[in-house]
Amino acid sequence: MTGDLSSVPLAILLDDLASESPAPGGGTASALAGAMAAALVAMVARLSLAKEVAAPRDELKRLLIEAEERRRRLLALAGQDAQAYLGVLTAYRLPKQTPAEKTLRSEAVGVALSQAAQVPLEVAGIAVELVDAAEYLGREGYPAAATDAEVAVWLARAAARGALANVEVNLKSMRASPERESLRDQAQALTARCCADSGPPGRG
Repeated sequence: MTGDLSSVPLAILLDDLASESPAPGGGTASALAGAMAAALVAMVARLSLAKEVAAPRDELKRLLIEAEERRRRLLALAGQDAQAYLGVLTAYRLPKQTPAEKTLRSEAVGVALSQAAQVPLEVAGIAVELVDAAEYLGREGYPAAATDAEVAVWLARAAARGALANVEVNLKSMRASPERESLRDQAQALTARCCADSGPPGRG
């Protein structure tokens, strides 16, 4: 299953993840974990807006708006990741009998691998931002929802780690180029942000 997943029932999506089909797979699952993190961030922000909490209301409203935007984007990326992976498979299956075919296949593989790296890289970037938002809400938001914020942190970290693993596997298959090095630099920067501290969030 690829494309728009916004109207796909959860049970059907999980069946597809569990099937022998190569897509959707781990990249889609990472994006969905991020989308769930975003949904929890939105929930905690809403609960905090309804209560007297330490966080400024303008900040809570901003976090809410951003969480909803990120949730929608991650859901879209979940479908795009599956499409990108299928694009790589399609490129590798192109004929390579003649020099011209080999050239075309090599170019197609390069483009497909780049796309397959860029999608999870965006997922990771969004997920890292969600970690920050969830940790903030865990400290400054509605105390009764602190555990929901903590779950959001773990989901967002899982999304980032999973997405970055997919970035790396695609970069390994790409030929050396300035684009590959740029993507690797971006991935390393996100790894430093999301994985430097794996301890549970706490209230300050």
